[in-house]
Amino acid sequence: MKSKRPDILRREHEIVGSLVRDDNMRPFVLSELVEMAREYEPKIMDAAVTANLDRLCKLGVINRPRKGYYAANENSKGYLAELNIEMDARGLSR
Repeated sequence: MKSKRPDILRREHEIVGSLVRDDNMRPFVLSELVEMAREYEPKIMDAAVTANLDRLCKLGVINRPRKGYYAANENSKGYLAELNIEMDARGLSR
């Protein structure tokens, strides 16, 4: 966490937070997540969001139930809490 840039922390917070907040824990389509990221980073490339999602999958923070879809898992809420702590420690807005 400590080595992540502020823009990455905010992006992960938005993505993981959106996945966790969905009560049905439904998978989100990649395009939905890209649009969410663009609210905070208007010029972000699709590939940057995809790379971030791939890293989160490899860390076990989120799942990829099938190609182009991403969903929260049992580790997502804990990771979101860690993001909140790190962002608060750096004085970053959420």
